[in-house]
Amino acid sequence: MSIIRTRLELRTLVSRRARIVDHLNAHPAASLNIDMDDAYRELRTLASNSRWSTFLKTTGALTLPIVPAVAGENYASIPVPVDCTQVRKVEMKQSSVWQPVEEVSLAQLRMFSTASAQQRGPFAWCLLDGGVQATTVGNDATQDPGVIALSPIPSSGSYQIWYLPEFTSLTADSGAGGFYTYANDDQLHYHVYAAVVKVLISDNDSQGMLAGALQLLQKFEARIMAGAPSKSGARTWRRGRNYHS
Repeated sequence: MSIIRTRLELRTLVSRRARIVDHLNAHPAASLNIDMDDAYRELRTLASNSRWSTFLKTTGALTLPIVPAVAGENYASIPVPVDCTQVRKVEMKQSSVWQPVEEVSLAQLRMFSTASAQQRGPFAWCLLDGGVQATTVGNDATQDPGVIALSPIPSSGSYQIWYLPEFTSLTADSGAGGFYTYANDDQLHYHVYAAVVKVLISDNDSQGMLAGALQLLQKFEARIMAGAPSKSGARTWRRGRNYHS
């Protein structure tokens, strides 16, 4: 079961742990809300990088592209969801069976570029652009879709992307738009102390408390990483052609 805490409850916890006496002047609610939202984003990233699927979202089944991304290329392109901050997994469905697609580096992508007409695969994917290149060139303050390369080019089927969606800052102290969710107590405590550190680091007279908060933050970070679901089953690792030991 997930754990739910309202923004008001979190703000009370953070104020207590940071020992903010005059928080309305030193750290008003609006400032604490920003720190708590940023700390929650850090928690979501840490959990996802540690193999927790708690905060992930899926695109659902979409039709695979069957043409080259660019004329003459040997990979197809898949758009990254516009609300995606981190791609975690790509799956393909062919012959009614979902199969994970192996993530590889750009150097390794060409190793999967050839396939016979009778046997398509194995497949691999690589994140070519998270939307950064288009954004820096356009500089128009709009969200640009990223690009995933899939090789070899499929002939049919479906795909879906599992990803960490962007977290929108909370808008209320409780109810709709006013709560955080966690998979366990460790994630809740990590969020609290990540926010506490942000508060204390700006106070000149709180360095002793900051050191203690950092130790607790590292403790819960280690527990989140250690408590993640363990890997099992087949494991592969392919080196790029330019690999040097």
